[in-house]
Amino acid sequence: MDSAGQPVTGARVQAVVNPAFGLTVRLADQGRGTYSGRLRKDNLPKMYDYEARRYVTLSGPITLDVTARRGPQVGAVRVAAEL
Repeated sequence: MDSAGQPVTGARVQAVVNPAFGLTVRLADQGRGTYSGRLRKDNLPKMYDYEARRYVTLSGPITLDVTARRGPQVGAVRVAAEL
């Protein structure tokens, strides 16, 4: 949505996954101001699990720092999620 509450199409939108060491997901324009992206498990980094004494795929709480750009317009939001 823009500052007037209208849907924005044609923006370049990406989400940075934290704490995934800079993993970025591009979001595709689905029309009518909606965007979607897919975070594949095999793209997630491994984290050391001290209790299990081994590396495991990132899981648990994450944040997605989403930015959208279209011409001079820029928008951002932080979303909390669970893997």
